[in-house]
Amino acid sequence: MYVLLPIPYGLANGKLSAASVKALERALNFWKKSFSGVRPRIYLVLASFDSDFQEELELKKELIAHCGAVQLIELGFFKNEEELARRLARELKTRFGSIRSLFVFTESVHALAVRPIFKQHIGPEAEFRKFKCSFESNHGWISTAALPVWFLRNLFVSSWFRLKAGLKRSFRKKL
Repeated sequence: MYVLLPIPYGLANGKLSAASVKALERALNFWKKSFSGVRPRIYLVLASFDSDFQEELELKKELIAHCGAVQLIELGFFKNEEELARRLARELKTRFGSIRSLFVFTESVHALAVRPIFKQHIGPEAEFRKFKCSFESNHGWISTAALPVWFLRNLFVSSWFRLKAGLKRSFRKKL
């Protein structure tokens, strides 16, 4: 069983942001190209970081409507990437027991922070597909003027999770 997760990037002016649309399109294209001949169980995860997540999920469902065979897992609203990864891991374990691969579609700058979080909660089954996207200038998360700040934030989050994992290993060795 395979799971596809396009990272949600929210809404911009009442419609899906360019990054959200691109992540969703990349996930659907990957599904069409990779699994067109065989039909394993494939699930597409829909999630949101916005408090008005119902609108974002409805807009995503409209984009997915032309791909009838996709099975959806709706997770709802999350505060951050760690909460999304934790809840997704718990949901996948209760529903399916184990999975073959989780394909995470993320923007290349954001992948720096997302990779260690999903590797910690999901494990080696998490694979990452990166894409480049120019965000809207009025995007709620990222503005083009703050790209260095966004990169430094992702670098900090990535370093924090690697440091946290390393400390756990060193404590186990001492015991």
